[in-house]
Amino acid sequence: QYKKAIACIQKCVPVDHPSIAKIFNSMANAYLLSRRFDSSEKYLSRAHTIQKKIYPDHHPDLVLTLNNLGVLHTYKGDSIKAKSFFDLALVMCRQCFSPVHPALARTMYNVGEHYTHTKNYDEAIRTYIEALKIREKTVPSNDLSLADINSQIGYVYWIQKKYVESFQHWTISKGIYENNGYTTNHPDLNRVMKNLQLAAAATETPTN
Repeated sequence: QYKKAIACIQKCVPVDHPSIAKIFNSMANAYLLSRRFDSSEKYLSRAHTIQKKIYPDHHPDLVLTLNNLGVLHTYKGDSIKAKSFFDLALVMCRQCFSPVHPALARTMYNVGEHYTHTKNYDEAIRTYIEALKIREKTVPSNDLSLADINSQIGYVYWIQKKYVESFQHWTISKGIYENNGYTTNHPDLNRVMKNLQLAAAATETPTN
């Protein structure tokens, strides 16, 4: 489907049009989800090449592609290359965007995942919390992104055997899911509730 879309669009727009780059990014993400890392990297690189030609350094689409490249190389196990892409994205965000720009929050979250993947847990907590603080200033208190970040923070604290902290963040996550109408059959709420039971057992804290 993506290749057909590219063929159709290329008949109407230049080869370095933003629409082409966005499709390449979507293709790359699809390949990443199926763990076809080489194909994902090929299309991310093509998107990055187009965007560098047509956008200034501070364009959100360019920052997104750098984030995606960082995530890709994290999953490939190349932590040095992954960190280099994240660092570049962070420099762009901090130089060009406000301190509460969504692109900065997204980048900090991805860096947190990178640190979790590489078992640098203290840095993971630090960057997740920074992402959380940004999002708390810009979205409603029941926004699902806050549930996701709190869930990730709880997970890292659990790995560190900091069960009280993990319980606290999973409780926040649970409340947000419930406020959004999720039932216990929803996989996200179900997962958090199971995590809370584990944390409660570890801390001898009753769950509601």
